Amino acid sequence: MNINQYFRYKINRFSTLFDHRIKVQDLRSGAKKNKIYSTSESEEVDIRTQSNYYYYGEQPSWLDFEAFTLPPAFKQTFKKCEIIGRGIVVNENKKVILECTIFQRHYLNKLYSNHLIYFRSFIPYQSLDKVVPLSNHLEKNYFHWILESLGRLVDMTKSEIQNFKYFIGPNPPDFIPQSLSYLFDINPNQLVIANKKRYKTKECLILSFPFMRSEKTKMHNVYSPKNLIKINSIAQGKAKKTQKRGENILLSRNLAHQRKILNEKEILQQLTEFNLKLVILEKLDFKDQVELFQNANIIIGTHGAGLTNIIFSKPSATIIEFFPKERPKRDAFYFFQISNALNIKHHVIEYTQFNEEQDFYCTPAHLKQLREILSNEGKLDIK
Repeated sequence: MNINQYFRYKINRFSTLFDHRIKVQDLRSGAKKNKIYSTSESEEVDIRTQSNYYYYGEQPSWLDFEAFTLPPAFKQTFKKCEIIGRGIVVNENKKVILECTIFQRHYLNKLYSNHLIYFRSFIPYQSLDKVVPLSNHLEKNYFHWILESLGRLVDMTKSEIQNFKYFIGPNPPDFIPQSLSYLFDINPNQLVIANKKRYKTKECLILSFPFMRSEKTKMHNVYSPKNLIKINSIAQGKAKKTQKRGENILLSRNLAHQRKILNEKEILQQLTEFNLKLVILEKLDFKDQVELFQNANIIIGTHGAGLTNIIFSKPSATIIEFFPKERPKRDAFYFFQISNALNIKHHVIEYTQFNEEQDFYCTPAHLKQLREILSNEGKLDIK
């Protein structure tokens, strides 16, 4: 442990001393009580109705989930708020608005900023006007940013979008400003990149997260299918019309730390009839990734954040996801929800990890399985 890690550890330990001293306002505990404005109706989600999902391995328990009723999406305006650290909103009554921290104390505490909230009156502040806070504990994760942060914006009108600034965390990955610009026409001047510990705002617009997570869902995130469809629809509306035939892509994870495909070239050589193209998503900007997946016919890859982009795909696509059997099966649930909402054929093939990094070696048996699936899907003539 170096000196920076040591001080971070000490600060985090100090922050936990204040976990139970912070009062919160849970907007989900009662719409009438909190006077929130619903932007959608409640939504029935029945996972058992899926028809285009094929899991090759021990069946995940979530395929047997009962139907869920998702609460309506909502938005609420608060006057004279404070924003502490990474998007923690404190209202006039000195309570943290829990929705901003992914509606759970667990994620509030994981920001390790409760000491800043408690002693905020001693911290210098910067004044802001009208702000939508998007920063949270998981904002730098591509999957969570696309489905949760961007998913919160889909019910805003164009005039509302242009009327606010957007609060994001420090050192944002490129996909954050690029996705806001491409999908919602939010320009760089509308972004407030956190560089201070405390802000005071005249007005805060709080947008609900488009999913539920509770004991009923066995602590799985259950996303709104309607919301996923809206994200897809917005992206399709931005797409350029093209006569170009879609590509068949193999997603490389050579720049990732885990779940690499160790013999990518062999897959390309053995499956020449499908004309697969090796793609490194880290080398593409957000717009290019969207357009790539919008036009893709075949998408093959190991489980990873890059597969989040299937949310931009068309129902005619075929997805083949290799999933390490040593990994918790709950993780396969998240991409399933996207493909199921968009009615995309999705095949998940379990594999035994090659090493502790869960890397994947494609065996002759896997190659045979790939060829059979793609031939049965009628993809053989796609060149």
